[in-house]
Amino acid sequence: MPVAEKKVNGGKFVRLEVTKGPVNKVLITGDFFIYPEEGISIIEETLSALKGDEKRSDMEKILSEALEVNCIQLLGVDGPSIIGLYIGALLVENNKS
Repeated sequence: MPVAEKKVNGGKFVRLEVTKGPVNKVLITGDFFIYPEEGISIIEETLSALKGDEKRSDMEKILSEALEVNCIQLLGVDGPSIIGLYIGALLVENNKS
């Protein structure tokens, strides 16, 4: 299962894991903060719904809209960093094939 991890600006550690299958599953962990706490599930579901072949700018827009609609606040990480990790995890998967 592909994993990408990074210490983002501000020194917070973020790890993103993608389980590929008929339905992709994304798991995000790290020492960043998110409010409300259930926002992490919304972010994971949003990323899981992506095909992975979208343009980065489109992925960032989709995630940004999900954050805004659900009033999710990220502290210690930002949307573009999460998308970068998602793309990194997909590249790990593609390099295994």
